[in-house]
Amino acid sequence: MNTRIVSSKKSKWIIIILLSICISLPLKISGEWQGGLNLSKQDMLFKLLNEFVQPFTQINIFVFFGTSVILWYVISSIRAFKLPVAAKIFTLLYAIVLGFYINYGRISRLDVVSIYVYHKFKLAIFCVSSIGIAIFIYLMLNALEQSILISKKNVVNNHSEQQISSNALKFFLTILICWIPYIVILYPATMSADTYNQLLEFFGHGDWARDIYPIGWYLLGKHPFSISNQHDFLVTLLYGTNFKIGLKIFHSAGIGLFISSLEQVLAVVSSLTYSLVSFQHLGMSIKKVNYFKWFYALFPMLPIISMFLTKNVLYSAALLGTVLLLANLLHDRLLFKKIWWWLGLILTLFVQLATEKYAVYIIMFSAVISAVLYFKNKHILRISIVSVMVVICFLSGQHLLFSMLQVPVSDPIEGEAVMIQSTALYQKRFGSSLTTSEKEAINRVFVRKNLAKLYNPVDSDPIKSSGDKEIGLKSNGTFDHHIKKSFVIGYRFRTVTKNDIRDYKKVWLRLMMQHPEVLVEAFMSQGYSYIDPVSVQYKNVSPEWATSTLNVAPVNFGLLVNGQWLKVNYSKHCPQARKLIAILYNIFSQMPPFAILLNGNLIIMMVILAFLITLTFGLDKNAMVIFVVLLQVPIFMMSPINGSQRYMYPFFILIGAIIGLVTCWIDAPTSKK
Repeated sequence: MNTRIVSSKKSKWIIIILLSICISLPLKISGEWQGGLNLSKQDMLFKLLNEFVQPFTQINIFVFFGTSVILWYVISSIRAFKLPVAAKIFTLLYAIVLGFYINYGRISRLDVVSIYVYHKFKLAIFCVSSIGIAIFIYLMLNALEQSILISKKNVVNNHSEQQISSNALKFFLTILICWIPYIVILYPATMSADTYNQLLEFFGHGDWARDIYPIGWYLLGKHPFSISNQHDFLVTLLYGTNFKIGLKIFHSAGIGLFISSLEQVLAVVSSLTYSLVSFQHLGMSIKKVNYFKWFYALFPMLPIISMFLTKNVLYSAALLGTVLLLANLLHDRLLFKKIWWWLGLILTLFVQLATEKYAVYIIMFSAVISAVLYFKNKHILRISIVSVMVVICFLSGQHLLFSMLQVPVSDPIEGEAVMIQSTALYQKRFGSSLTTSEKEAINRVFVRKNLAKLYNPVDSDPIKSSGDKEIGLKSNGTFDHHIKKSFVIGYRFRTVTKNDIRDYKKVWLRLMMQHPEVLVEAFMSQGYSYIDPVSVQYKNVSPEWATSTLNVAPVNFGLLVNGQWLKVNYSKHCPQARKLIAILYNIFSQMPPFAILLNGNLIIMMVILAFLITLTFGLDKNAMVIFVVLLQVPIFMMSPINGSQRYMYPFFILIGAIIGLVTCWIDAPTSKK
């Protein structure tokens, strides 16, 4: 906001009063209000004003005065600094998005989304309130950016290569030693149902695993390979091979799992160590570097995450490596001539592609955007070309391998969570308005009559995965295909065809054009927790399930290997310590300031702020490095589960490095020529 607009006291107070009213509009809907929707506009306005001035309600006159005081202070602190255009644009965009998502999170938690989305009067109140919050946030961010710009310090600290190299080993060992208690408690690893299904596939039970995480049968060849690409083919090979090594060489399933978890730990520690070394290269004082070192060593989320067997951990370590390589290049252009730098870039890009399917879109989009914005910069252009070539080579090699082995690829609906959710929601809201042909097109892909029942606003798995329907693998090695009484089928993966999927998508597009509010509700409900700072990750304090909260549950599963039944049970390994970790997480994740580092959505907010601050200093190329990380967010919002902590692992692992890089850029935004 231009400071000239608020220069006079009169205009300042007008803005403050209007914004305070917008922000203080009540969004709590009770039974009275639902009935009140049938009132006349005059009566409804009276009811609204009456609730506004009542004391001790959710939104009241006290909120109005509190907001007014904050706005007065913020507007008074804004000075006539000219921030870069890019900083203003992205700050405004983020403020708008955040304003609407904060409000949407409020009505979602109150379970009154339908009342606001499908009624014009309440929708208008929602939009006005959201815009008021957006302007308030913009002013807050503007004041923050200016205050940081004013306090800029030009501090340059140079360190010799010998000092930096000798410190690297110390950094690595310090972090690893401090993580040992967690490694011992969580031995041999922690894992999800996805990891178990990857092991089932590796040891020849892909037919059962694909029934739990369905792949349309039309995608399967005559003799499909047991291992699919549902959970990334190469990651399944890695976990399975390590498990087999543990059985063959050490005669221990635990060691087989521990090899994989140890590899993840070493990958993350190595990436974090490289960030500390990079800070020194960028001119950070050793005192500040040590602060980050101890943060890495003592922040419990990092070792807990690293011990969890999932592709997200390996991907995060590789992403951090790429970010640091690019950050170092911006500081020292001579690295462009170093072979090891190029090999490091290619390796980290390859690992990203091998561990996360969506890495293809992030790498390609980043490369194209960078090439367009900086087409005159030969270094950036060459990096973009190399990145695209790595993607092309990886996809070509993967396609050839999958064709030779007949590896089943992911189902087309796997990445279509919003489409699935909006279809189920349409059936719930407007099912009676569907034509016969529309019903038939949907019913060939899903069991249409079950969609409304299966619809979960924050999770598409009940519809698409058809999980938890069978008893499964028995101790004698046979499969029990008995369907549980509680199971309700959603996706017709056994009978669906490619043409069915195509026809369904055409119908879906037509339905969403008729009722776009359905698509908006489905999209917002599916991903608001990644943006809304008030949302918190799932918590469970009951003793028997507490360890599932933070993915510290002990390993306990059965597996048939070479015709022999193998029981892997670590449920008695440090159970009290695991429960204590989970319970402490549940407590501290609700308490500021600890909640900032224990809730992924708040860490995402911190990364966005780091991006905006970098733009404030006019460091657009540096900001592009952080932008690569932020590209995860829209993909998260398309993912099957809203607010999944596992999906947010890249932000947990990268947050320290990003803060450190921004600190270096602000203190000494210079580079070697």
